[in-house]
Amino acid sequence: FKGTAMASEVSICNLALTRVGEAGSITSIKPPEGSVHAKVCAVLYPVSVGILLEAHDWRFATRRAALTEIQTKEIQTKELHGWRGLFALPSDCQRVISVRPSAIQRAPWPQNPPFVVERFDGSPALYTDCPTPVIQYIMAEPGVGSFPPLFVDALAWHLAQALAGALIKGKEGVQITAAITTKYERALAEAMKKDAGQHYEPICHVAPWIAVR
Repeated sequence: FKGTAMASEVSICNLALTRVGEAGSITSIKPPEGSVHAKVCAVLYPVSVGILLEAHDWRFATRRAALTEIQTKEIQTKELHGWRGLFALPSDCQRVISVRPSAIQRAPWPQNPPFVVERFDGSPALYTDCPTPVIQYIMAEPGVGSFPPLFVDALAWHLAQALAGALIKGKEGVQITAAITTKYERALAEAMKKDAGQHYEPICHVAPWIAVR
């Protein structure tokens, strides 16, 4: 799939179905239209999207956000486990890529401040020593309209891999799944390589004796 037409959830599902030898003719997965294919795609499609978003720091799914410090009576009286502050994460954050001070966003920058993401009061939060953190993060739901063609291709292969296991039983299903997995791995590698070309950041080496000044 390398066309220029904007993809949709349904078109990606239909593409994946054709790759396992099924009729790609579903019209809706939200809600599923009633066919077996639509119901299976409704379950597997978001899983495949989530797995691909975890596989690489995709530029189209990356955002920056300045964080707000969590300041409650509980935080004021509770030990921060050695960290300087605790900050709320955006509601659409799937995972944090990096943390930098708000005044230093462009390269070169010798190192990112240390951080850790843990749950606090039922929600994910970020512990860090940085007083004014701005994070780069991967969105949980970047929107199918923003998917580049090569990402769509890899996503359809991953979904096809899952569909083959669900729809085709026995030895044939195992063989088809193995063949599709190989194609998915190749498509993912190509998509990641292309995406990496959208980013350039020079390596900045700072001698340890300068960094501690």
